[in-house]
Amino acid sequence: MKKGTKILLFVVLPLIIVACVGTGIFFVASEVIAKNTFTNEINSLSETNMNTEVVSKGNYGKIEGIIKNDFKTYMESADKLVKNYKKVEDLKPLNIEVYKNDGPDFVDTRKTIKDIKDENQKLSTTLSELVSEDGIAKKMEENEIKDKFSNLYKEVLSNMQMEAGVKKIVDADKKFDGFLDSILKVLDYLTENKDKWFIENDTLKSTDRTFIDEYNGLIKLANISAK
Repeated sequence: MKKGTKILLFVVLPLIIVACVGTGIFFVASEVIAKNTFTNEINSLSETNMNTEVVSKGNYGKIEGIIKNDFKTYMESADKLVKNYKKVEDLKPLNIEVYKNDGPDFVDTRKTIKDIKDENQKLSTTLSELVSEDGIAKKMEENEIKDKFSNLYKEVLSNMQMEAGVKKIVDADKKFDGFLDSILKVLDYLTENKDKWFIENDTLKSTDRTFIDEYNGLIKLANISAK
């Protein structure tokens, strides 16, 4: 019986070792497959592919979902900002037609510009929070992501140059916001001095030299011209 027992142990032990080795290989292979799937999904993102469907599994899936949502938010916010720039360009707020049709109080024009300013500010804030330390920490905490996967997320953000992209967009919008402020100053000045100007032959005119000088100064500061 003792011999039988020894043989049994001798036979069973190698099977256990083989099983453990096989499990290790399985986990290593699964990790490689998971990471490759994740990498392929992230690399597929583009202006024409903002798909937020998560394909990866486990923590890779969590990171993939966050990155895809970040990218979609980034692209859509940037697109809305560009559309707002175009909206102002099309509005031509200091065009003589606007002076005739919406002056001297410029209620509609002023509202449109302020609405654009407000929306642009919200978009810039959203983008800034996307890559801020607090924003990243919040996403990691909400999704219970730590250690190497947290580092993986930050690495992907860095490789995508999203932080640099956000900075360029936010800086550009600050300049644009200043431009909108200069337009509002011109409109405010025209409204405050509505009795000092008139439109004749599609041209803004005034008999007040001081008004003309101050108006032209505001136009010059805005680096724009009313036509």
